[in-house]
Amino acid sequence: GALALSDLNQELLPRIEFPQTIIIAQWGGAEDAEDFLEQVTIPMEEAIREVSGVVNVESTTNPGFAFLVVRNEFGVSQDVMLERIEGAVNDVTLPSDMDAPQILDFSLSDLPVVTVSVSSGELSLDELKALVESELVPELTAIEQVSQVTVSGGQALPEAESEVAEVEEEVTE
Repeated sequence: GALALSDLNQELLPRIEFPQTIIIAQWGGAEDAEDFLEQVTIPMEEAIREVSGVVNVESTTNPGFAFLVVRNEFGVSQDVMLERIEGAVNDVTLPSDMDAPQILDFSLSDLPVVTVSVSSGELSLDELKALVESELVPELTAIEQVSQVTVSGGQALPEAESEVAEVEEEVTE
């Protein structure tokens, strides 16, 4: 299924919304997980449970970090739910030295439509990365229909000869 999903023409699919919202909260000032739970997670859970359409709230809290999954009824617009949940979270009094929690919605439409690989036999890795970031990214982001361009990768691969030498060395010793 995952392999087939990557081969689908996603731009032709209708928007498929999952009836859930993810909230990520980070607070470096928490003394421990219990402190974070009492001052951040529980107040957010209580506020979110009061939101119309919310069916379930699950959370995981660690020292400095909380991850909440809010599930809602099918058929309710995710845009509406996102707005309601944001309002509930904004009404919670959180520690003053804490950043605002990230509230995320997911749809299959959020998956990349195009994934491109760039290579060069003439440019070094650093030169190629600079070229991509200075020329390709601005041109792609200038296209109105492009929502986001993300550059990743660019790691240097180990030389095959040095790997063979290491293996031979281990075998002969």
